[in-house]
Amino acid sequence: MKPLLSALAVLEVVAFVLTLGYVVVALGSYVAFGPTIGDLRAARDAAIPAEARRAGEELLVEGRKSRVGDIRTSAAAAYVLPGGPGAFTEALTRSFAGHGWAVTWRAAISSNLLGACRGPLVANASVGTANALAVSGRTDAVLLELQVLPGVCPASAPPPRELVSLLVVASFVGFLATATYARVAGLRGRGETLRRSGGIESALTAFAWVPYVLVALRLGPELEPPGWLAVVGMVLALGGVGFAIWSVLALGRHYDLELEVHEGHEIVRAGPYGLVRHPVYLGIALHSLGAVLATGNVLLAIGTLGVTLPLFYLRAVTEEGMLRAELGDAYGAYARSVPMLVPFGPR
Repeated sequence: MKPLLSALAVLEVVAFVLTLGYVVVALGSYVAFGPTIGDLRAARDAAIPAEARRAGEELLVEGRKSRVGDIRTSAAAAYVLPGGPGAFTEALTRSFAGHGWAVTWRAAISSNLLGACRGPLVANASVGTANALAVSGRTDAVLLELQVLPGVCPASAPPPRELVSLLVVASFVGFLATATYARVAGLRGRGETLRRSGGIESALTAFAWVPYVLVALRLGPELEPPGWLAVVGMVLALGGVGFAIWSVLALGRHYDLELEVHEGHEIVRAGPYGLVRHPVYLGIALHSLGAVLATGNVLLAIGTLGVTLPLFYLRAVTEEGMLRAELGDAYGAYARSVPMLVPFGPR
């Protein structure tokens, strides 16, 4: 079992280093070259009315400089709606408004139906044009094209997805670095290990890198969060890690990434341990929920609610049993006075 855990630990380190490197490069590319085709497709797909159906293939253009001028990054696709182009325009106008776009113009009778912008992105909807016919092969299909066109737009863009990914991944890597340092420093100043858990709650933590690969590579479906909700998620992701790091430092030599109890183990009541008995888990849980809100990643939401949070609870319960067995009535008295995981919650 020990060689397997060692191999998983090495895999975890490699996965986090590669993931962090990827999001750093992605953000650097965004800063240097602007939104990517992936960003345009995500923004477009989020705004498309649910009842609309794709007609034909996508038309994707990667932006670049050429001798005749700059070629803008664009993503276009055609859609049909049972009510026709007029119904599609109405539905798209409402959807744009709901996603923070500014509708800049709208034509009652024209092949060009609608124009909108948000941050550096502009969108145009048209029907019956040469491009619409070429993409869809249908006269009733509406072509929705998004382009990168920095300029003055009354609607500000939400935080770039590349920035959100970097913040989420880098903050957790910062926590792991702090936790690893605290563990190594603590081993020098404490007694021999008396109890150690080797159950599934310990083994599964070796796969902590999986959610961050989902975030970095944008795997699975995503729901675009409103700008304010993305900001709230980013604050929770950062604040949760900050709270967890504070908890690690407050625990001092008693902290360990593994579930264990050692000689001379003491009950710490200082700082966050006066609020809850397991503040590290609370902090990382807040971080995980913040990542879900900031990214809108559906697979991340399922994994967080179905795996991460239950795993934290399982670790907390297992740790409680070990501490009660070794520290006896002293830990029982602490448990009666301080909630387990939620401040002011059940004890």
